Parts: sequence; C-alpha cells; structure tokens
Amino acid sequence: MWRPGLSGAVVLMGMLLLPVAATSASTSERTVSRVPQSEDGPWYAAEHQVSLATAYEHLHLQDLAGDLDASLRESGDDRFGGMWIDHGDTFTLYIARTDETFVAPNVPAELSEHLSYVPAEFTERELESYEEVVAEQLNSEGIVFASSVDVIGNSIDVTVGEVDIVEPAAQAVDSASRGTKTPDVVVAAGDLPKADATFYGGLFLSTCTAGFSVQSTVNSNVGVSTAAHCANAQSRSGVSLPYVIGLFSGSSDVQWNRVPSPHVVRPWIYDGINDSSTPYYRVITGQTVRTAQSLGTTVCKRGQSTGYGCGEITSRTYRPPISYGVANPAATWVTVARNGSSITSGGDSGGPWFVNSRAYGVHSGSASTFSLYQAVDYMASINVRIMY
Repeated sequence: MWRPGLSGAVVLMGMLLLPVAATSASTSERTVSRVPQSEDGPWYAAEHQVSLATAYEHLHLQDLAGDLDASLRESGDDRFGGMWIDHGDTFTLYIARTDETFVAPNVPAELSEHLSYVPAEFTERELESYEEVVAEQLNSEGIVFASSVDVIGNSIDVTVGEVDIVEPAAQAVDSASRGTKTPDVVVAAGDLPKADATFYGGLFLSTCTAGFSVQSTVNSNVGVSTAAHCANAQSRSGVSLPYVIGLFSGSSDVQWNRVPSPHVVRPWIYDGINDSSTPYYRVITGQTVRTAQSLGTTVCKRGQSTGYGCGEITSRTYRPPISYGVANPAATWVTVARNGSSITSGGDSGGPWFVNSRAYGVHSGSASTFSLYQAVDYMASINVRIMY
C-alpha cells in the first residue's frame, strides 16, 4: 500500500530502528599504521569531528561493510533485508533480517563489534522486485516519477514532480498491489533530477552550432562559442546558455554563451567519428593562427546541417562584401572549398573548423563556391580563449 509523504518529504514508518541484540561499541583509537591511510581521511575527520586515526579506521570498516553487503546478496541469503552505515558518534553497521536469529554469516571479525541487527518484514530482493512492479504500473499510466528502494524503512519511495500528481500516482500504486501483501510505498512530491549536461564545440545549439569550449579572460566563467550573427539566446537539451558578448565586425563573427553550473564544459569538439579512444569527439590540444593556415591546407568542420566534412583553404585574406552584414570587413577571413564548391550550409554557423586536434576557426557563412570562417586569432576580440 502507499503512504503519503508530508511537505514533499518521505515519511519512514515501515520499521523501527531499535537494535536487537545490539553489539556496537565505541571505536577504539588505533594507530594510523594499522589501517590503510585513505586520501579521504582528512575530509572524513573534519566532517564527523573525529581524529584522523578514527577516520582511517571508519573508512576501512566501510570497505569491509561493502564487501559484506555484496557477499550477502550474492550468497542468496533469503533473510537479508539490506544494510546501511551510520556515521554517528560511533561507526555502526545495521543489518536488517527477516528471521529471528539475527545472525548474518561470514561477518569479518573487525566488523563484529560494530553490528546492530534490526527486524525487517521484506527482504531486499522482495523490495527490489516490487519496485519494478510499481515502476511498470506508473509507466503504463504515463506518470513521470523517480523511485528507489528504502532498506531503512523497508519500503519503496516514489517521487513525482508536482503535488497534484501525488494522488494519481498513489492510485496507480494501489492498483499494482492487486490486493496482496506488499511493501509500503511512500508517494511524495519533490524535485526530480535533471542530467548535468556536458558542453563542448560542434554540438547543436537551438539555432546554430557550438564552435569551441571557451574561458573568459576576464574571470573564470566558461562556455561555448558560436557565430555572432546567430541569435543571442541559445540553449541545448533544455539548458539555457546566457549570452555574454559577441562581435560581428572587422575580422570577427563570434559570440560566446556561458554554461551555467553544475553543467560541465570540456575542451572537446564533436566530430561524429566513432573511434575507440574518443568516440564521436576529439580533444582540442592547441590552435593554429591565421598566418600559419597555408593555402591548400586540408581543414575539416562540423556543422548542425552538413555534419563532418573537409576541404582545402583557398584564401586567408578574403574580405567579405558589406552586403554580408559584417561591419568594416577586414581582409582576414578564410575560405575553403572542395572541388570548387562550398561544403557548408545554413545551421552550420558557429561550428568549429579544425585539423586533427588543433582549432582553426569558427564557421560564418558560405557562397556557392566556398565556405567562410573566422580564424581563431580573433576569439580575443570577445575576451575569451579556446580551452585546451
């Protein structure tokens, strides 16, 4: 059956955490040399206000507990209700069991003094099996939810994004039980997770293509570049990318949009090539300035419309016409062609031009006989540098 959560919080009522035949005791101080010196020890000591020696001891016990947890599951123990660690005043390992013996086999001697057994109505495997039944029912009714097994409460938690979805979800849960004895299910409204997106060059944005991962030279903000003639507002995968600055003048057609925390920016570009070491992307390790981009050099690009492709540089001193829209056009633009034709089209704007792992330019536009990009030199015009 289901139980409502209060104020979006899960209410645990399925099991009392009263130690049965509790044997936990204060962790004795041991010399640091007796246990592995975890790199995480200083953090643990500060977080739990214990000595460094105790921190090392507890982290060592934690490793043993994990091994025991896996062992009990793999052994097919049909009384095992799950286990959990309490890092309170002392290190305590709770083991839930459905029998009255409250004895778990194969407990390492080092853990024995830290154990506390608690009763459980359902085994962990029974909880997991019923969670799958509940999830299938909720999915069949089109309810967006998250769920998990709560071994401490010997129950199942279901979270929905809105308060008005709690009742329909609860009704779906009740129908899943089909009148049989099942674990309690706690249904509550709360925050549903959103994936922390990873951003880098070559990815498709809402209107154009990302060029390169960039970092501000003014502060520590990071983001992605695109063409300045594209819309200021850009987004990807539901993440809004705030506009910072852009310039469509002289030698530049570039803007950058900040990637907000907690999303991650990598010094990569998406190339669409599936290789074993860097599938569908490549790591940018440097850049090549315009004067080192010789005529005839093979350069490649990635765009939202035309994907991956390569051509040869036909000019690095092209001056666009005023009708192109760039203010005060300079004779510093780079043109590329393949068999006398452009290799790009609308939607590719802002995308990266590159050779191997080196950045060459940001795509701007095309004519029927060539593609046109801004050389990487002019990223500095908007106070950013390419990340590598």
